Amino acid sequence: MPLNDPLDESEANSVRFGWIAPALAGCLTLGAGLIYAFGWLGDIWQLVRPTREAASLVPLTAFSFVMLGLALMIHRAGGQRDQVVSNALALTTLALAVANYAAILWGHADGLSFLIPTESRVGDRMSPVTSFGMILAALAVLAVVQRRSLLSLSLAVFGISAGICLIVLTTPDMTGNPLISAMAGLSLYTEIGFVLLFTAIALDS
Repeated sequence: MPLNDPLDESEANSVRFGWIAPALAGCLTLGAGLIYAFGWLGDIWQLVRPTREAASLVPLTAFSFVMLGLALMIHRAGGQRDQVVSNALALTTLALAVANYAAILWGHADGLSFLIPTESRVGDRMSPVTSFGMILAALAVLAVVQRRSLLSLSLAVFGISAGICLIVLTTPDMTGNPLISAMAGLSLYTEIGFVLLFTAIALDS
């Protein structure tokens, strides 16, 4: 009577985890982005900011999270066309984040917030810190799609660490005035979204 090889079973479990874990994490990131977007469309402030006075997760940021989460999920399909679509989504997100950062540097305080018009209060925008984080996330997703595991894992570990540090720094003050002035406009929900996204990237690396 043949016995199951424990090594084969362990390898099968490893392969299964290698598919399921990043897929679930990607779905979670995509779902979070969609929830944030629904918060803006439905005018439900609790879904976009922790308190009425706190910084919000703006539609452009939510849209970027959705695109990168979707890119990770499509990448898992494994087809040649799927990789092209994943690359296109990540590159689009990268271009938006770079353009938003450049617009702020050139004196346009609201960045590219006009691309997704909503009834937002003054100061609601994709902050420079968010733009930088989204640039790193898009590069990490591109590295995942192109199977550059070391690069994607390095960016993911940095992103998770930075996200947790930012959460610790901003959570004590929920009034929209972060402890570090350079982080002004950075939403707690955005920080949580980055931790989820970089976790998905790390699992897929």
